[in-house]
Amino acid sequence: MRFTGRKFAWIAVFTVVAAFLAVWLGNWREEVREAHGDFKWFSTLGFPDAKGLAWARVATGRWSQSQGQPPKNHYVKGFLLATNDANFTVFTVELLTQTMTNSRPGAPEHERVGFEVLDLRRDVADRLQQLRHAPGGDNLWPLFARRLPEQAEVFALVWACWRQGLDSEARSLYQEAKLLFKDVVLQTLEVHRG
Repeated sequence: MRFTGRKFAWIAVFTVVAAFLAVWLGNWREEVREAHGDFKWFSTLGFPDAKGLAWARVATGRWSQSQGQPPKNHYVKGFLLATNDANFTVFTVELLTQTMTNSRPGAPEHERVGFEVLDLRRDVADRLQQLRHAPGGDNLWPLFARRLPEQAEVFALVWACWRQGLDSEARSLYQEAKLLFKDVVLQTLEVHRG
């Protein structure tokens, strides 16, 4: 068989692509193994299992007000563990289990306590966009309300996606959570060097 320049080029391209795919597949398998190990570990910590639970946005009735602005309710997201006419219990991405009493009809929005069921897959897609395109700026308010570091909240959401069977979303969020952790380590090193 005689190789011409064109045949040789195609064989070289095919070889490079095959090698790239082999490396990528090996890395992907290792990351999946690592993620599943982390998920299994997290499942042993005693938190409620998110499998099969509804995802919700919860109006807490805790509110704040900035100078010259109307009062604003504080919202959290989590999984509904139980609900009836008067009360509901939610497991939040802040790793808290809270039972709340629904507010009376007609309560001002900033005082309202209640929940709205959301589409987890859509909410995760929105969260991924926020993580990938994190805006800079002067809005530090979310830092005051945060109970856990953002990385921990994202990991709790990753674990919940895995428990809900949203493997693709869990994998994407897991990668972003690793990047968040790496960014925090680098920022800490910069502070200590400077």
